[in-house]
Amino acid sequence: MRLGHALLHALLDALPALRAPESRSFQLPASGPLRAAAFFYGAGAALHRALHRLGIRPCRRLPCRVVSVGSLVVGGSAKTPTAAWIAARLHERGHKVALASRGYGGRAREPVTVVSDGQRLLADAASVGDEPLVLARRAPGVPVLVGRNRGRVGLRGREVGVGAGLANPEGFERTVEALGARVVARRLFADHHAYAPEDLEGMEGQARCWVTSEKDALKIAPGWLGGVDLRVLVIELEVEDSGWLMGWLDGRLREGV
Repeated sequence: MRLGHALLHALLDALPALRAPESRSFQLPASGPLRAAAFFYGAGAALHRALHRLGIRPCRRLPCRVVSVGSLVVGGSAKTPTAAWIAARLHERGHKVALASRGYGGRAREPVTVVSDGQRLLADAASVGDEPLVLARRAPGVPVLVGRNRGRVGLRGREVGVGAGLANPEGFERTVEALGARVVARRLFADHHAYAPEDLEGMEGQARCWVTSEKDALKIAPGWLGGVDLRVLVIELEVEDSGWLMGWLDGRLREGV
């Protein structure tokens, strides 16, 4: 009973922060469902924190420093290139770095799969998913491991097709258009799509040039292209005042060492 009371009090303490703001006359019609979703999301987060605080769900501490790259958005928010950029910069500063990924979309079921030892790729997209391969490519010298438990191209003025399996395909299309291209055809698939030769059939008749993402290109065999002119749009992360950021992160990692 004491544990139940403590959990209830922890949730009640968190509820004031979850209350919706006072209603206003200019609210959008969809605000009601969004407020309800936000409330339940916040309640779940409060419960999650309470379980850890009460020791019901103990935190697991690793024998190393951990930098976590996350976002409130499930997909399409540049977490993968951000993680790779941080890992590469820390590696350049002499830190021993490894990247850990869940390997979403892969078939591997081993507790840990080594995707890259920092020098060679040791797994493919079918077994570990696409994102770990992007991490390995963008952070040379950094080992990449998967565990279930944890770019500009010459496009200006061209008519192109967009083919991708992403969480935010609209954002990818906007990026292509921002480079000066006009999108005239689309082949859009679910995020982490496992490509097959038939996915590319008829593309040549829809557009002379096609653009795909870096992680999609890793899963398309060159022999499937036929006469399709496929370009890969590589999106690089550019961080303002990166020296300050890495200096701060470097200092935090060295604390207590």
